[in-house]
Amino acid sequence: VGSSITFEDNEKAYFGTGTDFSIYHNGSASYLDETGTGGLIVKTDTAFQVFNSAGSQAAFTVTPGGVVEIYHGSTKRIETDSLGINVLGRLDVSGTGANDHLNVDSNTTRLRIGGYADMQLYHDSTNINYIENYNDIDLHIKSTYGGSPSKTQAKFIHDGAVELYHNNEAKILTQSNGATV
Repeated sequence: VGSSITFEDNEKAYFGTGTDFSIYHNGSASYLDETGTGGLIVKTDTAFQVFNSAGSQAAFTVTPGGVVEIYHGSTKRIETDSLGINVLGRLDVSGTGANDHLNVDSNTTRLRIGGYADMQLYHDSTNINYIENYNDIDLHIKSTYGGSPSKTQAKFIHDGAVELYHNNEAKILTQSNGATV
């Protein structure tokens, strides 16, 4: 009780043969420094939390055998579950290289959009690309050019017509008995 060890800034506490792991503070940030001997493993029997610099909000939490959560401010932004990772908010993928993109790299994996996966994009093992709609929802394709307002190019009406547009005006309409131009 009342015992402590104090290290000044840039003084390190070393652990392991050959100083494999160190803990230190450099005056502006605190470090857990592992030097390539197999990784840093945090083990706990209860939830483990790392708090932000103000010490009042969790930066991330790890629950043994369960969820990992990452926070921005006090808002959870990423969490794991038994199926994978959930992003709670916007996911930006950016870069300038040929490999900077969102990759769905399996012929059995789909990009699912909407609360009930109403729209799905995928590629199958027969080299066919698909856009599929579910739950009785129409598909509309729109675009803009040079700052113009969004214009309809095509509509695929659930259980019904296909409409093709030119400059936002319907030009070809399918019907149960054919098509009208």
